[in-house]
Order: sequence, then structure tokens, then C-alpha cells
Amino acid sequence: MPSTVRSPEPVKPLRLFVQACAFVVITLTIAPLVMIGGVVHRRRLVPPLLRAWGRSLLACAGVRLTLEPSAAAELARSRRRVLTLNHASTLDMFVVTAFWPDGGVIVMKREFLAMPVLGWVVRCMDAVPIDRANRASAAAALEEAARFVREQDRTIIVAPEGTRSRTGELQRFKLGAFHLAQAAEAPIVPLVLHGTRELWPMRQLHCASGAVTVRLLPERPPPQPGSDLHALAEQLYVDYTEALAAMRPEVPVR
Repeated sequence: MPSTVRSPEPVKPLRLFVQACAFVVITLTIAPLVMIGGVVHRRRLVPPLLRAWGRSLLACAGVRLTLEPSAAAELARSRRRVLTLNHASTLDMFVVTAFWPDGGVIVMKREFLAMPVLGWVVRCMDAVPIDRANRASAAAALEEAARFVREQDRTIIVAPEGTRSRTGELQRFKLGAFHLAQAAEAPIVPLVLHGTRELWPMRQLHCASGAVTVRLLPERPPPQPGSDLHALAEQLYVDYTEALAAMRPEVPVR
């Protein structure tokens, strides 16, 4: 797929200052509420607070989030599933929290736990930290996550690329999400985030104004024992590539 990623724009000091201040104020306001909600009633109180956090950050950045009707309908449901997402921008974190589903559980790198404020929030929400440097530990964490999803009919959110793309291009999918879906006996529900990499590419210090669209791709049934997970990952990668190519990006307002 030809690259549509824009090069990082020169720093705009005023925009960077305003965004940084807004992000800090919003995060320091909502983070304590998330932590309290995580103690009082994690499953009921944390999701709406996360959505408020994400939507507030997007509004401050001048980002319009559009969930296509099928995506909005799917995210309004609460059920067992593996939600997969492409990951090419820091903005993805804000978008995902803005549509955070009830019963959502996220797979994220363990380094998040060491971050001030955000690390505290992660500890108070349903998250599965993965140590990418330790394959045995990562596999055990995914197995525990699968059991959690299977027994409580939860939604787990994972980026099959494994980490954020440094070039903006879609990376080849790893098999973790597919092993997870197989072990959890959960369908794979692919969501495409379109526009995040144009608005906030790697090495750009501020987020540009513009539009992000979330599209739902056809659901995959739970992988059966003996399934060719490499083939499933390759087909899903192709579907994501075609969807991203078909969705023409809006020119960001820098």
C-alpha cells in the first residue's frame, strides 16, 4: 500500500503548549476518579470515566471522532470478543478510550505501569500488561487473559501488530491476538482506526486537528484447535490493508 503518512510538521509552540496544558489538566482531573471507580466498582464506573477522558482529550486536540454505524452498534454491545486495532499513532490511545466498551480489557506493554499518573490509572482498570522481552511471561499473561475473557464474557482489546508502527505503515500481524481468541473461544472483531497516523505521526510533538473514523470489518469466528493461525493473521492483515487504502484521509488542519 502506498504511504499516505505525512512527515512530522515543525513544532508549533503555542499549539504544543495549549495541548500539553489541556492534556495535563484533564488527566489530573479524571485520573483520581478512575482510581476511585476502580476500587468502588471497576466494571461499572471505570468505562464511562475512560470514555470521558478520551473524548475530552480529542476535543482539546480538535479531533472529530466518527464511529461508522456498524462500529457504533458493535461497540454498544457487551459480549465476549477480541477487538483488534491497527496502531500507528499516539492518538490511538485517546481514540480507544473515547469508545471504550463496557467490560473492556486491554493488552498493553508493561512499561505503561512505570509511567506517572497513567501507570496508576492502568492499575485501576482491567488491563493485561505484557513483558515483550520475556516470551514465557508474555504467553502466561495472555493465557490468563484468555481465561478471564472466557469465564466473564469480557471484551479484550489488542493491537495484532504488537507495537506502534514507527513508519505509519501497517506492520505484519503477530499471532498473539489469534492465540488469545482461540484460548478464550472468542470471535475476532476487527476495527480500523483511520486518520490517526495522519494527525499525529511518529516524532511529531503535537496533534493536528482533523477527523478520525472507526470502521468495523467482518467478524471472524473463534479459531478452532488446529487452525492455521498464520493464514488467519495474513488474511486479516490483507483486509486491514485494503480498508485503510479505501478510506481516503481528510487533510489535517495543522
